Amino acid sequence: MLLNQRLAPPKAVLAAASPKLLRGKSQLDGGGIPEMIQPWAGILVAHALRGDVAGPLREMPDEQLRHLARSIALNHGILSQCLTQLDLPPIEGHGFWAGIVLPAIRSELERRSQPKRTWGADSPIARLKQMDIVEVSGKFTQLTGSGNRLRGLCPLHQERTASFYVYVDSQRWKCYGACAEGGDVVDLVQRLRSRGRDA
Repeated sequence: MLLNQRLAPPKAVLAAASPKLLRGKSQLDGGGIPEMIQPWAGILVAHALRGDVAGPLREMPDEQLRHLARSIALNHGILSQCLTQLDLPPIEGHGFWAGIVLPAIRSELERRSQPKRTWGADSPIARLKQMDIVEVSGKFTQLTGSGNRLRGLCPLHQERTASFYVYVDSQRWKCYGACAEGGDVVDLVQRLRSRGRDA
């Protein structure tokens, strides 16, 4: 079954892995790496270079993953010999395809079937990010100054000299005192809650 061409690994890498692959024109596709070998070669090259097979699997479409899984499940006993016949380098160890690649394919298909978690406009984090930093910090300290930079006593630690600054334009805050912390409105609320103060 001929599928996706996007998976072809760099020709220089494959040339090092198996020189026969790149010799002359292929009878199957007129030159280069035959399309039907590309997914298998991509997995082998990723395993040889990084010791990982998940990378090329993430790039494959679902149908190609299912096809590979069926081929491995049905032919795992003779798969190494078949791939050697296609001029792909052999993998030492009998369980590579069935023990490493097949579970990785199943894991990738399972990951894709899970609903994607999205943070919509009604999520608590999104609502918190919409709050004004001046309004939130003003509940815990008296802010003075004008313009973009306001100053007050830090609500996160005890102090006598104001070292807590709120930057209105960027909606960020910074304490230049004992706690030496800073961030956005989410960071401020988290730190206040960790000290037992609710925003």
